[in-house]
Amino acid sequence: DDDFVVYLLSGEAAMKADADQEKSFIEKNSSIKEYSRLNSKSWMAGISGERYINEINMPGTHDSSMADPSGKGTAIGAAGDSFAKTQNSFIDEQMDNGIRRLDLRLINDYCKHDYVLYKSFEDDGKNLWTCHGKTSMGTYYALDHDGDLLSLDEVLVWVKRFLEDHPTETVVIDFAAETEDIS
Repeated sequence: DDDFVVYLLSGEAAMKADADQEKSFIEKNSSIKEYSRLNSKSWMAGISGERYINEINMPGTHDSSMADPSGKGTAIGAAGDSFAKTQNSFIDEQMDNGIRRLDLRLINDYCKHDYVLYKSFEDDGKNLWTCHGKTSMGTYYALDHDGDLLSLDEVLVWVKRFLEDHPTETVVIDFAAETEDIS
């Protein structure tokens, strides 16, 4: 939620962390006169439309969906949840905080909350589920804000809503299949 002071430099925004920052990025006698504020939800608004996507350093997260893992799909259960947790916030919150590249691991095996250890999974045929990865010990599934399994559909709803609310932004999603069945 920190604001950045943004100024125009050769038609593209440049910034510094704060107006009171000890060393300014703007020289005292600079001819730069245009200032505005960007925040973590709209930082891409300051990037020139002439830039290619590979010229932009986009902050991203590893195993983006793993803010609230569930070990119900593993042989060791919840005991390993802390090892599977890679994030402190959910994907919708990450985007609000400036993240623009998401790393999603997807599996088509469906795990219900009444899962009994070693019960075989069945593909529900309707969705892909976010997870930490499939191992010989089982799969750590990602949960959503309500404690339900986090589906790809739900993630895409979050991304779509964010992009509708912030049309200057771009979100890149890297997908990895965690089963041989996903193509």
